Amino acid sequence: MAPVYFIPVREPAEVIAGRGSTEAQVRTVKVRTVTLKLIGHIPGRGVQIGDIGPHEGEAFVPWDIPRDQALHRVAAERKQYEGPLDYVRICWFSAV
Repeated sequence: MAPVYFIPVREPAEVIAGRGSTEAQVRTVKVRTVTLKLIGHIPGRGVQIGDIGPHEGEAFVPWDIPRDQALHRVAAERKQYEGPLDYVRICWFSAV
């Protein structure tokens, strides 16, 4: 199975966070929080978090770090990027 990038996880978070949110800033914080919650449920359910491999033929490289460290890494790296299209640089997901 081919790795999946960050956006398919972020889009449901936007839908969930959008309920009852009117201010853009409040909504952004909610989306970030919900995104991390969704990602936090992924490890241990047959999905790994990692990066696209840097070498030809190496499609996915799992991070192989504990769940809490993975969530911290995602949160820290997300702050470096302006918009969702840049999130492909943060992490990818792959079925085990």
